[in-house]
Amino acid sequence: MVALLPLSILFIFRSATCFSSRTSRQQSPNRVRPSFVHCMADPQNNGKDTVKHIVLVGGGHAHVQVIKALHQRARGENVRITLIDPLESACYSGMVPGCIVGSYEPSETLINLRSLAKWASAEFVHDSVVDVDFDEKCVHISNVPDPIFFDVISFDIGSVSRDLDDIPGAREHAIATRPIHKLVSRLDQALEQHKQRQVEMGEEHPPHIVVIGGGVAGIELAMSVTTRWQNSYPETSCTLLDAGSVLIPTESALAREKLKETLATRRIKVRHDVRVKDVFENCIQLEDSDTMIHFSLCIWATGAGANPLAYYLSSNRGLETTEHGWIKVQPSLQSTKYPYVFSVGDCASIQGLGQGSPPKAGVYAVRAGPILVENLISYLKGCALSVYEPQDDFWKLLVCGEETAIGFRFGIAIQGHWVWQLKNHIDRQFMQQFDVDNLPPPTEASLDMSQYDDVSDMLPTLQLNPAHDAELIQRNDDGVDFLQAWAVLRAMAKDSGYRDSVISNIKSR
Repeated sequence: MVALLPLSILFIFRSATCFSSRTSRQQSPNRVRPSFVHCMADPQNNGKDTVKHIVLVGGGHAHVQVIKALHQRARGENVRITLIDPLESACYSGMVPGCIVGSYEPSETLINLRSLAKWASAEFVHDSVVDVDFDEKCVHISNVPDPIFFDVISFDIGSVSRDLDDIPGAREHAIATRPIHKLVSRLDQALEQHKQRQVEMGEEHPPHIVVIGGGVAGIELAMSVTTRWQNSYPETSCTLLDAGSVLIPTESALAREKLKETLATRRIKVRHDVRVKDVFENCIQLEDSDTMIHFSLCIWATGAGANPLAYYLSSNRGLETTEHGWIKVQPSLQSTKYPYVFSVGDCASIQGLGQGSPPKAGVYAVRAGPILVENLISYLKGCALSVYEPQDDFWKLLVCGEETAIGFRFGIAIQGHWVWQLKNHIDRQFMQQFDVDNLPPPTEASLDMSQYDDVSDMLPTLQLNPAHDAELIQRNDDGVDFLQAWAVLRAMAKDSGYRDSVISNIKSR
């Protein structure tokens, strides 16, 4: 149903890679649970050893973790799993900007859903969900007349590009960030078409790119796409259109200044407090202005809109959603209306959190994955559900060129080749979990509830020297050991006193 969209970003087009600490109120993220922990009997089972059916709609960040964790040996013989998605592979958005600049092949950004399901002895249905009858507990798909019945169902269907059909000409003349699996090929095609036009014209004009949307996704796309085009046309420039008054408004002035410098060095200009009125074949018109901005390429990166399936199920099947179409769930990721319905990732809105539902970023779907695994099994067994507690902040790591990246958190900015190495390491670490060619046979009769970036054993020992560590993570030369720097960043996330000392040293430099 959806390409992999936070982290993150996940996917919104969320590619900011991130890492954090705890996600559940009840347990540490590092845990392996025995298969089907002993608890009260499932009230719907009445002691009978009946087969229960979990249906997963969409192959998003969280659902691929469910498939991997609930393989046949771990879930037991009395649980079936079916994954339904119209795509055979899910695209991990965290690696797409790197793919755009040429650091990855397109195939490296994909998770093969069919192969993963086969490895886990789960059923994969290559089709689209068109309806769900929550009273009868059945799913209707496009190409098969018979419904698929379930005992518990989960939605991880992501989002769509917001406002694309509300602005005249946007869908026809701009490249939207969704569907994410088509973005790289559409950008490649646009570059080749531009080259052909230049040949036909017999002269070269410096290309100009316009990116509409000043969020993290728009910023990263502006840098990665401009870098790609500058490889062919060094004088390529870009205009980033932002409806707000500043970029990354939740970050510090220090971080914003660093970003401003980075964009300027890449010939990217930002225009704030603007909105698009019309998109034409080669130019856009702004609201409240006769200004026309000409472009060689226009990218639509305005953020996330709700999946049409969620709107349909709200209007026709009583599924509770917000006014914007996000599926309402409790902190357990369980529907506010149907106890046998769960939802996670971009498509969900968590109710009852003091700080409100988290932003549409892939990191939150990634972190919710192990909680969803636990709660799906707990629901079937009649056990109490765990609560997902989203982190209040995360490192936003953005590709800004060929094997360079920039990151923001705690009011500071980090930048350089080592930041790209860190992002690359984290992204590949996540993807390796689902590469069946590297996975051992599923023989463990236990549920793997660990977070994907639990790598404490591989990180170097840290002596917690704030002055030295502050200098280390502010370096941008190629001599920085990214694992050493990562150890510093993780320690900052865990120890507020140490973090404050590091930040103080950075600001005093």
